[in-house]
Amino acid sequence: RPPRFVFFPMNAIQFGMSDNRSAYRIVRHLPKELDVHVWQSDASLDAVVALIRRLDVVISMRFHATIFSLSQNCPPVGIDYRIGIKDKVAAVMEDCGESQFCCRIDELTSSWIAERLQSRLLSLGEV
Repeated sequence: RPPRFVFFPMNAIQFGMSDNRSAYRIVRHLPKELDVHVWQSDASLDAVVALIRRLDVVISMRFHATIFSLSQNCPPVGIDYRIGIKDKVAAVMEDCGESQFCCRIDELTSSWIAERLQSRLLSLGEV
């Protein structure tokens, strides 16, 4: 089945620095034929957990998104957004033995994400 991407904010409204702002910047660079959705409101905990339960994989840059993903047995691919040092996302991924599925933002490449997504989906029998 073709993939569907859902960008959900863990910080929809934060002093003008919304996660949605980042979502729309990313979407501008994606091919138009991709099935991409941006959740535009401040999501409740119940709504986020309900969504994660329906996903195959989560790409997470926020600590809480990573924790929620792990708590729902939905494998995360973590991107640690601190430049030059490991931070919260890398720490939680390391704590659960998943450090090979986390990368710092300043070391991130599209091929790294593609390889990790493929690995996660292969382990689920999705590819």
